[in-house]
Amino acid sequence: MQRDAETTRHPGLTVRDGLTPMQTDQLLQLYRGEWWSRRRSAADVRRILEGSDAVVAVVETDTGALAAFARVLTDGVCLALILDVIVAPRHRGRGVGRLLMDSVLGLPVLRDVVSVELVCQPELVPFYARWGFSGEVGRSRLLRRTADPALRGRRPARRGRGGVSRPHRIRPARPEDLAGLPDIERRAAQRFVGYGLPEVASGDVTAASVLKQAQADGRLWVALTGESAAGFAYATLEGSRAHLEEVDVLPEHGRRGIGAALVRTVLAWARERRSTEITLVTFRDVPWNEPYYGRFGFESLQREELDAELLALLAHDAQRGLDPTRRTVMRLTL
Repeated sequence: MQRDAETTRHPGLTVRDGLTPMQTDQLLQLYRGEWWSRRRSAADVRRILEGSDAVVAVVETDTGALAAFARVLTDGVCLALILDVIVAPRHRGRGVGRLLMDSVLGLPVLRDVVSVELVCQPELVPFYARWGFSGEVGRSRLLRRTADPALRGRRPARRGRGGVSRPHRIRPARPEDLAGLPDIERRAAQRFVGYGLPEVASGDVTAASVLKQAQADGRLWVALTGESAAGFAYATLEGSRAHLEEVDVLPEHGRRGIGAALVRTVLAWARERRSTEITLVTFRDVPWNEPYYGRFGFESLQREELDAELLALLAHDAQRGLDPTRRTVMRLTL
């Protein structure tokens, strides 16, 4: 296949139909970074590649580094399964997932297949819908027999101190929640210090009046562990565009799915209000910013794609002292 992607919107990337030994090692590292594949070994990866009917790799043209990967199992006639669609964190939110899926669906082996299927998390359904994938499968049900507990309907519970799991729940914020939210925002901001962004850690928090109005409007949510708030999110709505203003989680409660649960709650709210898109502004080079939101299907916009409202958001960030070269606007079409 080896279609050169430099002639498209993705300069510096090449699409290939196989992996080098270096890229195979990098695929193992990508697998180990995801909850659904972290148990896979190097031997597993070799067998996976050998047993697949087709693989598609997006690689950096200059370095050969693996940027994205997917594989296919098919009988060539009735059914094909697209598996292990994965984009390296540093390439997420930049349209590489689209390039990958376009390349997979362009495979000759899929040309005459009646049904192409895949499995994904709810937040990625809008992403795959662009190629006609749908959850409307009549009375059919997915049945699974698996030895992997991560694939039995829920992810393994993360453990708190002393090995005790701490489940969380999301609910609309109440007036009595408001007083504790500035502290959550301040403590969450301390994580930016290690990424050369002390101005974020020392900056102002969201005004109390803004949070009060968001709570009254039903645009503010809190994540609770037990009865204590561990995080919050709030959004705005202007016409058909929703905007995710803030997502904060206490550092000691990080990496437990709380941020993802808050983002999914905001996305569900936006869809309920018939929003056509949701946007956000975030940092390009912080792992839990642009790469993280790319997992939900958000894509970064080029400056020429920004309207006056979105440009004003970037200008406001610059006035706050944030480096505009490190900021990006992302959009998810709903």
